[in-house]
Amino acid sequence: MEKLKGKYEIILGFVTLVLSFSAFKEEISKIILDFGYVQLSLADICLACIIGFSISLYFYVLELALRDTKIGGWKLWNILIKVGFIIFCVILLSPIIIGLCFLVSFIIKNSQSDIYKISITTLSFILIIVQLYRTILQISEARKQRTEEQKAISEIDHLERAKNLINDSYYHHAILEMYNVLIASIKRNLEKKGHRASEYRYNEFMSFILKEGILDISEVQFLSALRNQKNKVVHAEGSTEFEVSDATKVLVQVSQILQKLQ
Repeated sequence: MEKLKGKYEIILGFVTLVLSFSAFKEEISKIILDFGYVQLSLADICLACIIGFSISLYFYVLELALRDTKIGGWKLWNILIKVGFIIFCVILLSPIIIGLCFLVSFIIKNSQSDIYKISITTLSFILIIVQLYRTILQISEARKQRTEEQKAISEIDHLERAKNLINDSYYHHAILEMYNVLIASIKRNLEKKGHRASEYRYNEFMSFILKEGILDISEVQFLSALRNQKNKVVHAEGSTEFEVSDATKVLVQVSQILQKLQ
């Protein structure tokens, strides 16, 4: 499993493989898998996988499209993303699940006692569900940890880039870089506390920061001032001239806040 983490080409290949079965619809519809209590054709299973992928993708795209809108802060989106992720994991593990179900069915068919059949069936499905839950949980935790590590590394890289921009006298670009890395770090901390924060919903964003104590009053004021500077740079409004001392002060302050947020 460790070797498969982040291997999106493998996932894409799996999806492509499932979709390619549709070209052989008539052939795979004749392949019947008997699970004892239910019979499913391979075409039915492929269709279920395609529907599952579609639902999962739809949840992700919908959340991404509405993330920065007024309804983007609803906790409902967190639930939908988790549901989409679970569906995706179940489909990804479907060959193993089908194999286990087929094995259970084979054992049941070759057993004599009805009580034994019921016991084996119940126990087997409980074990499958528990193992499936544990696997999904492990994948989710590994994914979350990997994302956190990537974000932390990205913050360091952006801060280093801001230093280089200051050294090269690109103060405007340095301001933008420092603002973006600070916002990203704040969002990361708010997400840990269960908030769906977006800087585009600025009033809500600032209220979350104060409510959770992410920044103190002076740091919030600094963030607002930095945002104003960023807007002036982006929209070229008024005087946007910065000196090396100004950019350096901002860099020091941003570095201190980032250190606090680690």
